Amino acid sequence: VTSTAMADNTDPVVDNDIDSFVNRLYANVLGRGSDSAGLEHWIAVLESTTAADVAKSFYNSPEFLNGNYSDFEFTQTAYLTFMGRQYDESGMNHWLNQLNLGLSRDGLLDSFSSSTEFSILAEAYGIEAYDSSTPPITSGSPVEDFVSRFYTEVLGRSPDSDGLNNWVNQLESNSSSADDIATGFFFSQEFINQNTTNSEFVTIAYETLLGRAADASGLDNWVTHLTNGMSRSDMLDGFIYSQEFSSLASEYGINAGEPELPDEPLPEAAPWDKLVGEYSLYNLDVTTPDGSSIHISPSDISGIQGGFTASFSIDEDGGFDFYFDAENSDVIGYMDATIQSVSDSEIFYYDHDLNEYDDINYTLTDPVLTIYDQQDGYNFSMGWILL
Repeated sequence: VTSTAMADNTDPVVDNDIDSFVNRLYANVLGRGSDSAGLEHWIAVLESTTAADVAKSFYNSPEFLNGNYSDFEFTQTAYLTFMGRQYDESGMNHWLNQLNLGLSRDGLLDSFSSSTEFSILAEAYGIEAYDSSTPPITSGSPVEDFVSRFYTEVLGRSPDSDGLNNWVNQLESNSSSADDIATGFFFSQEFINQNTTNSEFVTIAYETLLGRAADASGLDNWVTHLTNGMSRSDMLDGFIYSQEFSSLASEYGINAGEPELPDEPLPEAAPWDKLVGEYSLYNLDVTTPDGSSIHISPSDISGIQGGFTASFSIDEDGGFDFYFDAENSDVIGYMDATIQSVSDSEIFYYDHDLNEYDDINYTLTDPVLTIYDQQDGYNFSMGWILL
């Protein structure tokens, strides 16, 4: 990054004209003086559009994008361009955190361009800051920021005021929780119309619900399950009711929500009867939060039984017990639970250790019962054979 690209153009406005505004953009965003053709072009553009639109065009220009600026550098220039001042430390930390949690750079520019500071600055040059009939959404409360993430990450656009206010009111009144927001966006007609591939769907779920990019192993695992018939709804539940999403929502002061249990009493014939039995491990794939992985194929099992302890069983009363401990690894899994209901692809259960309801995904392809899910940053898939 050159020193000119981060020029401190915070001097007070001295000329009340469009030329000075455009020259400011060249200095703050591109780090250079204007050329006559470019200056003439942008002055003409400003006759029919807003200061925010032109400023964002500079940020999305190949010249700026080729600079490969860090989040810090990007935000630093945004302060100079839209606020006319250097950043304050608390403000910078806030925006860096939002970018880390998944806010797009365009989303950050939308928030800056709709600020009161930018409106005053643009007015000083005699330019309209933004289209007053459809003003951009300002960044306000943590709840607003949380909802805005779904607009930018899932729908790929800035929030509209009516939609944003509706979701925010639901969260603030506790009539909805974070899981309702997630399902509302991922199964909205607007998102469905994007016709995302399975890989795109999983990638967006990682970025939106976990606040991080998908690791290769986790991406492949979920795409494989979707390709083999797992529903997107079931896959999404694995993300929504994970500890990672709960932690992300809590950063915004929002309750993540809990999986819904059936209202009707369980039938006399337990729906998990087909799963009852003691199982022996058949295969295993685990990816840890740090990206390391463990893979055990059927041909490996007999040779490494001493390297791990694995047990899994389901009894007639719905007792759901699981334990796995791999030597020389931090991968340890256990569960003492009671099944509440079973669908064709999900097991809903009550976890006695955590004192909460949760679910896990499964497939049953005789003779292998495969359970797979995502818990505390671990992606796992385990195949078991009935003894």
